[in-house]
Amino acid sequence: MKLRLRRFNPWSLALLLAKMYFFIGALFALVFVPLALLAPQKGAGSPVVMAIIMGLFMLFFYPLMGYLSGLIGGYLYNFISGQKGGIEVEFDAIDEESKNSQ
Repeated sequence: MKLRLRRFNPWSLALLLAKMYFFIGALFALVFVPLALLAPQKGAGSPVVMAIIMGLFMLFFYPLMGYLSGLIGGYLYNFISGQKGGIEVEFDAIDEESKNSQ
Protein backbone atom coordinates (compact mmCIF):
# COMPACT_ATOMS: atom_id res chain seq x y z
CA MET A 1 0.00 0.00 0.00
CA LYS A 2 1.49 3.33 -1.05
CA LEU A 3 0.79 6.51 0.88
CA ARG A 4 2.00 10.03 0.33
CA LEU A 5 3.25 12.26 3.14
CA ARG A 6 1.78 15.60 2.15
CA ARG A 7 2.14 17.76 5.24
CA PHE A 8 3.78 18.03 8.67
CA ASN A 9 2.42 19.97 11.61
CA PRO A 10 5.49 22.20 12.11
CA TRP A 11 4.81 22.81 15.83
CA SER A 12 4.54 19.12 16.71
CA LEU A 13 7.60 18.33 14.57
CA ALA A 14 9.52 21.10 16.38
CA LEU A 15 8.56 19.73 19.81
CA LEU A 16 9.43 16.17 18.83
CA LEU A 17 12.86 17.18 17.54
CA ALA A 18 13.50 19.35 20.60
CA LYS A 19 12.84 16.37 22.86
CA MET A 20 15.02 14.09 20.74
CA TYR A 21 17.86 16.61 20.67
CA PHE A 22 17.59 17.07 24.44
CA PHE A 23 18.29 13.36 24.94
CA ILE A 24 21.13 13.47 22.41
CA GLY A 25 22.61 16.50 24.20
CA ALA A 26 22.25 14.76 27.57
CA LEU A 27 24.02 11.69 26.19
CA PHE A 28 26.85 13.82 24.80
CA ALA A 29 27.08 15.74 28.08
CA LEU A 30 27.35 12.47 30.03
CA VAL A 31 30.25 11.42 27.81
CA PHE A 32 32.13 14.66 27.16
CA VAL A 33 31.86 16.45 30.52
CA PRO A 34 33.78 13.73 32.41
CA LEU A 35 36.33 13.67 29.59
CA ALA A 36 36.72 17.43 29.88
CA LEU A 37 37.32 17.05 33.62
CA LEU A 38 40.17 14.64 32.89
CA ALA A 39 41.88 17.05 30.48
CA PRO A 40 45.14 18.57 31.71
CA GLN A 41 44.88 22.18 32.81
CA LYS A 42 46.94 24.63 30.78
CA GLY A 43 46.77 28.38 31.14
CA ALA A 44 43.96 30.33 32.77
CA GLY A 45 40.53 28.89 33.48
CA SER A 46 39.32 25.96 35.45
CA PRO A 47 38.48 22.73 33.59
CA VAL A 48 35.65 22.11 36.07
CA VAL A 49 33.96 25.41 35.19
CA MET A 50 34.45 24.80 31.47
CA ALA A 51 33.02 21.30 31.77
CA ILE A 52 29.93 22.60 33.55
CA ILE A 53 29.46 25.34 30.94
CA MET A 54 29.88 22.79 28.14
CA GLY A 55 27.35 20.44 29.75
CA LEU A 56 24.77 23.21 30.18
CA PHE A 57 25.40 24.40 26.64
CA MET A 58 24.67 20.91 25.31
CA LEU A 59 21.51 20.56 27.40
CA PHE A 60 20.04 23.89 26.25
CA PHE A 61 21.54 24.55 22.81
CA TYR A 62 20.80 21.13 21.27
CA PRO A 63 17.04 21.23 22.04
CA LEU A 64 16.84 24.83 20.86
CA MET A 65 18.45 23.93 17.54
CA GLY A 66 16.21 20.86 17.26
CA TYR A 67 13.13 23.00 17.85
CA LEU A 68 14.16 25.63 15.32
CA SER A 69 15.18 23.10 12.67
CA GLY A 70 11.90 21.20 13.14
CA LEU A 71 9.84 24.36 12.89
CA ILE A 72 11.66 25.73 9.84
CA GLY A 73 11.97 22.29 8.25
CA GLY A 74 8.27 21.57 8.73
CA TYR A 75 7.21 24.81 7.10
CA LEU A 76 9.73 24.34 4.31
CA TYR A 77 8.60 20.76 3.67
CA ASN A 78 4.94 21.84 3.58
CA PHE A 79 5.76 24.60 1.10
CA ILE A 80 7.77 22.34 -1.22
CA SER A 81 5.44 19.33 -0.95
CA GLY A 82 2.52 21.59 -1.86
CA GLN A 83 4.26 22.20 -5.17
CA LYS A 84 5.87 18.81 -5.82
CA GLY A 85 3.49 16.35 -4.18
CA GLY A 86 5.25 15.04 -1.07
CA ILE A 87 7.14 11.85 -0.26
CA GLU A 88 5.73 8.48 -1.27
CA VAL A 89 5.96 5.82 1.43
CA GLU A 90 5.16 2.16 0.90
CA PHE A 91 3.67 0.05 3.68
CA ASP A 92 2.89 -3.65 3.94
CA ALA A 93 -0.30 -4.77 5.61
CA ILE A 94 0.30 -7.27 8.40
CA ASP A 95 -2.54 -9.54 9.38
CA GLU A 96 -2.66 -10.69 13.01
CA GLU A 97 -2.55 -14.44 12.24
CA SER A 98 0.77 -14.29 10.40
CA LYS A 99 2.17 -11.94 13.02
CA ASN A 100 1.29 -14.32 15.88
CA SER A 101 2.68 -17.41 14.09
CA GLN A 102 6.21 -15.95 13.86
